[in-house]
Amino acid sequence: MKQLIIIILGCSFLHAQETLRNDGGLKVFETGTLGVFHHMENHSDSKNQGLVGFYGSKAQEISGSLPLHVFDVELMNSRGLFLANAMHIENNLNFVDGNVDSDGTLESPLLWFKNDAFHTGASAKSKSITYTGGLNISNLEMPLGTTEFYRPIQVSFSESGFTLQCKYFYKNENWPNTDNYNSVSKEITINQVDNTEYWELHNAMGAVQVQLFWDAVTTPNYILDNTNDIVVVGWHKTEQEWHHLGGLEHQGNSTKGSLKSYIFNAPDYAAVTLAIAPTSKNTLTPNSQFISPNGDGINDYLTFEEIENIPENILEVYNRYGILVYTLNNYSAEFYGVANVKGAIARGKGLASGIYYYVVTDQSNGEKYQGFFYLSPLENQ
Repeated sequence: MKQLIIIILGCSFLHAQETLRNDGGLKVFETGTLGVFHHMENHSDSKNQGLVGFYGSKAQEISGSLPLHVFDVELMNSRGLFLANAMHIENNLNFVDGNVDSDGTLESPLLWFKNDAFHTGASAKSKSITYTGGLNISNLEMPLGTTEFYRPIQVSFSESGFTLQCKYFYKNENWPNTDNYNSVSKEITINQVDNTEYWELHNAMGAVQVQLFWDAVTTPNYILDNTNDIVVVGWHKTEQEWHHLGGLEHQGNSTKGSLKSYIFNAPDYAAVTLAIAPTSKNTLTPNSQFISPNGDGINDYLTFEEIENIPENILEVYNRYGILVYTLNNYSAEFYGVANVKGAIARGKGLASGIYYYVVTDQSNGEKYQGFFYLSPLENQ
């Protein structure tokens, strides 16, 4: 059991406003627990190591001039917690009762999960209903939703150390700028787009894979009636239309389920949602996922045994940051580790060793095939 170990030197309690003010003298140590039953005003950059719990039956607010850094947090207040100031979760946010709301925006969320932080207990009665960020993360389920519904999104980066901000929108409650995400504007391979909900996202840089969840409480019947054909789609910022982002690892039934997208370049997209698009059961995998262009005649080039069945194709190769480094129409077996895209780092020279991602598009029907390979340095570059 945790002991209550708190050092209070420069902390005051303002009874008139029912606010706990921290000017730098409040510190919760590793085995300590602090229960807060009123508002909290933070003006200290100290990092607490124990558990800070927000409890009671009256709405609570965190304000102040500096972000509140907390190791473990627990929320047990049906009236919820409002953030007028940033709160950074270093380890775990335990949702028991009540929602987290804030003044945050997509570019500047006030609720942040840092590094390997996570959450527990999120549900329809306790989750984040505001813009939520992950800082320096590799994998995180964002505990998002509305006042009524829990609608999370799982985000996974190809490498750690990236930042992503998200919020869930449901048409019946807070659907903004509908024309900006028109469900009719879509690639020809997409039949129908979920026009009742979406997850908005913002990312500075990075190749990302998302997992979305369908649920009968919010997802329309025309999506639920065709669960085998559900895919993830993303709203492309430049082309202003929904793009097919793949449908992998379907799980569940017509009431609840989930699927994953392909890996895609997050900065290109403003939002993701579910859609119906008939998916092929065909696969396209490289003959080897280890490419070593050293001239020995073994795996010098990226090759696909089935590529001859897709004569009208486009190959795109992305680095781990989601930056396009190579593209070629009617690809057969030309890529050997050299970039050919204008503006790409080391264009015309050997690319750095590491994980790369490919997307092959069949131009005859728009179908996409995606995967990854490891590239070793070009010999004698």
